[in-house]
Amino acid sequence: MGSSLSSGQDALNVESEASSPASLITRGLNSVRGGRYTEGVVFFALAREQLSTDQIPLAAVLDTFTQGHLSYWQAQQALHEASKHFVEADAAQQTGLATLEKLLPTLIEDTRSPRNTQNVLQPTVQPVNQS
Repeated sequence: MGSSLSSGQDALNVESEASSPASLITRGLNSVRGGRYTEGVVFFALAREQLSTDQIPLAAVLDTFTQGHLSYWQAQQALHEASKHFVEADAAQQTGLATLEKLLPTLIEDTRSPRNTQNVLQPTVQPVNQS
């Protein structure tokens, strides 16, 4: 029975160690480094809740990072929207170019045909206004 009590204490120790501020911050850092910013911020918030009053400087750093993450997320969303807009504008440009390329041979043929030669070669003379 002594061994089951010991393993139970080990489990509690591991559990409390896993949710200690230091462990949560470590997990948060790993998440952020892995590109999982929101997950990291959650770990930082959990750690922040457990900090004592003598750990105010660390709490301030966690708060600053969390606020910075909000700004980062908003910038990321704006970049995503700008990228979408760019893709749409680029597609419109490509469509316009394709249309021009499609119509160009017709324009070239029209300017070379005999019926348009007279119009192209004859200058338009406008009367001079004498005042």
